[in-house]
Amino acid sequence: MLAADYGVAHTTLGRYFARAEVVRQLREAGQGERRAGATRLVAERRAERAIRRVAKEQAALARAQARSAAAAAASAPWPPRSGEAGWLDERDRGLPPLRADLRSLQR
Repeated sequence: MLAADYGVAHTTLGRYFARAEVVRQLREAGQGERRAGATRLVAERRAERAIRRVAKEQAALARAQARSAAAAAASAPWPPRSGEAGWLDERDRGLPPLRADLRSLQR
């Protein structure tokens, strides 16, 4: 197909690609592609490690906040109220749900 695209015989292309200069250029181009791929792979691995580290930190923070909220709720200085006042108190003490709580267990 390549020979037809250029309007030459396949033997002409074979001779062209057999030349030492073309062989060297092709080899250098291949090495450049491999280097670029390796560099991209290293960058992806670094990014993945950073994302995992941040996720672990967020999970630890969420657990600490949940423990703090539970401790604060357990040692509330006022008696529980009912009605709208109680609802407002619960809403103000509440924290956003943990990441694990956001996942549905049903599929």
